[in-house]
Amino acid sequence: MIVYKHHVSKHFKKGISRNNGVGEGGTVFLDFNKMKDYLRADGRKWSIAILNMNKEDLHFNMGNEYMATSKISKSCKKGFEPIEL
Repeated sequence: MIVYKHHVSKHFKKGISRNNGVGEGGTVFLDFNKMKDYLRADGRKWSIAILNMNKEDLHFNMGNEYMATSKISKSCKKGFEPIEL
């Protein structure tokens, strides 16, 4: 399944970060549009990484239907890229 890991953009001085992803215990979004709404409400600039993860590698008890916690570390060759909100 496709999930989205978010990170504050100011931590990426060059704008794009390759070979990064989610660490064990990291929060990921399951719904792209709900993620955009959530991040937009925060007000900061964000970057996201798109990851393909197995359901068994995610913990779904976040109190909502659009977020999960990763049980593993998973990298993404494309890495983090800025997102327009």
